[in-house]
Amino acid sequence: MTMNRINSSDSRANAILNHLQQRKRAEQFEQELQLLEDDQKMLLKRMFEREAGFHAAQSEAHPLPGIQPW
Repeated sequence: MTMNRINSSDSRANAILNHLQQRKRAEQFEQELQLLEDDQKMLLKRMFEREAGFHAAQSEAHPLPGIQPW
């Protein structure tokens, strides 16, 4: 019986460790996903700037006829 209790405790401990590792990986993935979303916004902003004829990143919006400000 003592051996069964040890095995049971070990399996619960392993289950907890596995759960914590999965949670950590999920949090890391969420952070990486957030970075990708941020980069996508910057990419789109730069694409619109280039389309409007600005070859460098703009820190403020410039009114151009026929183009909506970002």
